[in-house]
Amino acid sequence: MAAYAVQNTLLVHHVRKLDGLSVAIFRNFSLIVTMSPLLFLATRAEIFAVFQNWPLLLAASATGAISLTFSLWSIKFLPVGISLAFRRGLGAILMFVAGFLMFGETISLIEAGIVLLVILTTTWVTLIKNNFEHLNHRVRIGFLLAIICTIFGVITFSLMSLLAREAGPAATGYFWEMGIGICALMIGFGRQIFGGKKIAKISGKVFLKIALISWPTLIATGSFAYAVTLGPIGIANAIGTGGILVGTVMAHFLYREKLKKMQWILIFAIAAEIAIFKLLGY
Repeated sequence: MAAYAVQNTLLVHHVRKLDGLSVAIFRNFSLIVTMSPLLFLATRAEIFAVFQNWPLLLAASATGAISLTFSLWSIKFLPVGISLAFRRGLGAILMFVAGFLMFGETISLIEAGIVLLVILTTTWVTLIKNNFEHLNHRVRIGFLLAIICTIFGVITFSLMSLLAREAGPAATGYFWEMGIGICALMIGFGRQIFGGKKIAKISGKVFLKIALISWPTLIATGSFAYAVTLGPIGIANAIGTGGILVGTVMAHFLYREKLKKMQWILIFAIAAEIAIFKLLGY
């Protein structure tokens, strides 16, 4: 999950110049090539099993496209660190809820207490305002987009986890990311047909830059898909907590998003609280 944070932070430059949906399309179509090594780790039977479960793959891909688009869109309004902390805090809570509803995975009383702490610190971090000139200052829209992204993110990761357990992690990870790209492209065409913004046109050089930035998805998606076959999805989701801090530090230097002291404290607190989920899972 830390690899997701790194690539998403680097994609910010392109997202703020273009739009979230266009970048999602370019990112995921580049993954068709850069994630192809996963196919060498999958058996023919596993690949066949993925397509046997095509309704699950389609649902996971469609919700993934929506989540990715809103995730990238939200960083036009929010500092990278705040967006990451908010989405990961809310996401950690919802992933445990999804684990309980879909797989019967329960949490202890101590873990429930930590969930409450995450809710409080995540809410607190949303109340502190920043005034960065390069951001659209309609912060409430940013948080609304982040909430939508997180809800669909929990759905897509839960469905992908279910598919990975049915068909194997390598094949699932590859075709899930490919499906997200195809679904994002269809959404882009639909938006254009109904009079919305056209899919951005970019040069081959920019596409290669996006592809280079996005290749760590090979590690991130492959690792997550494998992790959920070994244990609860909430614990697997909590493993990459460090990505919050990595993304925040990168944005501090790359985009000059210097957060307030209390925001740093709350981001560290959210990261620590989510990490404790992992420790309590053993």
